[in-house]
Amino acid sequence: MKPIINQYIKWGIWVYILLALSIVSILNLGLFSYNKISSSLNNLKSRINEDIELTSVKNIRLNYIKMDNTMEMYLITNKMFYLNQFDTLAMKTKAIISNLDKSKKITEYESALIDSLENTITHKMDNLEYIVLFEQNLSIENSINDLLERNGIPKPETIIETSKKERKTIFAERIGLKRKRQIMDSIENMKSNEKISKGAVASSKITIKKQDLYDIRQSAGVNPFLERDKEFNDYFMEVCRIIETIETDRLDQERVLSERKIKEANQSILLLGISTALFILLAAIVYFRYIKRLGQVSKSLANAKELAEQMAKLKEKFMANMSHEIRTPMNAISGFADQLHASNLTIKQKKQVEIVQKSVTHVLNIINDILDFSKLNSGKLTLDFKGFEIEKVLKQTIDILQPLSAGKQLSINCSIDEEIPSILIGDAYRLKQILLNIIGNAIKYTNEGSININVISRIIGNNNFSVEITVKDTGIGIEKAELEDIFKEYHMADNTSWNKAGSSGLGLSITKMLVELHHGSVAVDSAINEGTTVSIKIPFRGGTSMDLAHENRYLGNPNFLHKKRILIADDEPFNRVLLHNILQKYNVVTAEAENGEQVLSMIRSQPFDCILMDIKMPDINGLEASAQIRASDDPEIAKTPIIAV
Repeated sequence: MKPIINQYIKWGIWVYILLALSIVSILNLGLFSYNKISSSLNNLKSRINEDIELTSVKNIRLNYIKMDNTMEMYLITNKMFYLNQFDTLAMKTKAIISNLDKSKKITEYESALIDSLENTITHKMDNLEYIVLFEQNLSIENSINDLLERNGIPKPETIIETSKKERKTIFAERIGLKRKRQIMDSIENMKSNEKISKGAVASSKITIKKQDLYDIRQSAGVNPFLERDKEFNDYFMEVCRIIETIETDRLDQERVLSERKIKEANQSILLLGISTALFILLAAIVYFRYIKRLGQVSKSLANAKELAEQMAKLKEKFMANMSHEIRTPMNAISGFADQLHASNLTIKQKKQVEIVQKSVTHVLNIINDILDFSKLNSGKLTLDFKGFEIEKVLKQTIDILQPLSAGKQLSINCSIDEEIPSILIGDAYRLKQILLNIIGNAIKYTNEGSININVISRIIGNNNFSVEITVKDTGIGIEKAELEDIFKEYHMADNTSWNKAGSSGLGLSITKMLVELHHGSVAVDSAINEGTTVSIKIPFRGGTSMDLAHENRYLGNPNFLHKKRILIADDEPFNRVLLHNILQKYNVVTAEAENGEQVLSMIRSQPFDCILMDIKMPDINGLEASAQIRASDDPEIAKTPIIAV
């Protein structure tokens, strides 16, 4: 069985390693594919939503065209509405340009071009002022000429004759031509000074007086600032075209990059699919082989479980048989030794009988420990909760252990906290068993000094108390290294000064299991030659006098047994003889039966005051016989007291 389980474990380890490696590989491949797909989707998303920069350039150009259209509408209609609309469009266009310049995709070269667009709009707005002033002066002059013509007043140029021409020539020479040349040179300088370095436009502003505008119109006959505005328009559209070309090229590059990434993502997805398929195939193969082996192991485990259950039943049966087959003769030996000790013996004979009694007690203690340990391990030991007096339990325990301390220079001191309820509800028998183990060990391994038993409590709830019992001795102590194993079964500390005779090595182990069965805890602190302190904490519920079990009032007066008829049912003749000898001292009339069938036959033929019933007997055992007696139609037979032996 063990090689199969080891092989199963080995297979299981390899399966887990293989699956773990496959999963890690697929996760890495999946993460790589995810990154590729995410990158492709981001590029596609950017292209699907259209490039923001390219859209902004298109909006800037469209707004500029609208600005130019509103300026033309003003020149045609002379309405201020179109000038206001021009200013609104200019501000809106500058805001778009400012946002475009902040884009992370814009290069340094594009940024210079964008700055030139904003400067161009500024110059266009300044140039519009001169266009407006020029057109306003022209409009005023035409109005004056129309007024003179309607009133029959000749124009100034018809009044002036040859002298005017002379004066005009002089004016032209002195002022007109000179001023005309200056103004025209200024316009030419404005054109030539437009520095387009990577699209940048000079930010200088020319100041022209109204007289200059008049002279320009007189000499040129046209509005020269319209020509300059046309140059602004041509330049602005060219810069927009350059930026659009750059953005279009960038989008084409992104498209090519997206296509490449999509191709790589498709390859990754294909590779991921193939890897997943191979993993599923591999997992299926491993799984079915693993399941096959698991089935074999499960079958082996089922057989082992069945065998273990059979062994457990055999163990229980063995323990029951051992309890009966060993304890029965030992009880007989103990009983006859007690009877013999009570008879008239010499001092030497009494000492010999006492040795027999102590030996029997040791053997019975070992048997009791083994039986209790077996019950605790199988979970079949249950607690019997009844009212008890903790002070009385402690006194009875110390009285029982008194012979163990005889001949030793020991003082046993016991103190009980006054706040502890006098009556508690719990299993007094098991508590006494715990105390017998702890106090018994303290007495056994302490030759001189004292053993102090201290009992305190604290409230842990409504009428619930945590009782702490501390037993401190001045004995030989235990090594610190041994304390961790002190509660293990069959473990006895390695101390050569200990007398391990009559010890099963189960006392402290049973004590710990009993304390934990009470939902309590136990702790040991010790040092060599300094003594040992054992502390147990067990929760109990407070009780009242109503919870106490009624004491048998006959125990103090054995005369109530006089002339009573008692049936002794036991298949062991030694036990029948022992019980007969004990009861004979109290003038009891006894009868004997070897099995349950004889008990039923005898109880129908004659009445008995009590039956001492052995549990395990051939044919009909004690439990079956007791059940038939209780089910009898005769009420006198049915209510006959039965005591299990």
